[in-house]
Amino acid sequence: MFIKNPLYMNMHCSKQEKALFVKRNTSLIKLDKDSISHIMVEGRYSELYVNEKKFVCRKSLAELLELFPEDLFFRAHRNFLVNKLFVRHIDTSEYTVYLTTGDLVPISRRYMENAKGIYTIVT
Repeated sequence: MFIKNPLYMNMHCSKQEKALFVKRNTSLIKLDKDSISHIMVEGRYSELYVNEKKFVCRKSLAELLELFPEDLFFRAHRNFLVNKLFVRHIDTSEYTVYLTTGDLVPISRRYMENAKGIYTIVT
């Protein structure tokens, strides 16, 4: 059976699924959700970043939010989801999330308080 949109088949699956498939050229590539460092949305396309590679799919951030568990990902900006496992530190003055991959993700004021609530903060 030919699957035109591989993410569509996972849209109705639970957030507890550990992997999803994305289409790249003529292949379906399995991505473990915990290996995705962050997701960026631009227009109609979402970019999933895994081990310095970028996978593009045609899903909105709202659709992707339904696929990822809240205990693993948080929303940092209207265009970004971040995997908690990849956060190195959050600069609260520059509104930036520094990832262990070396990538920088903006965090909006709106989502900063939510991000602070995710982690235990010791002062």
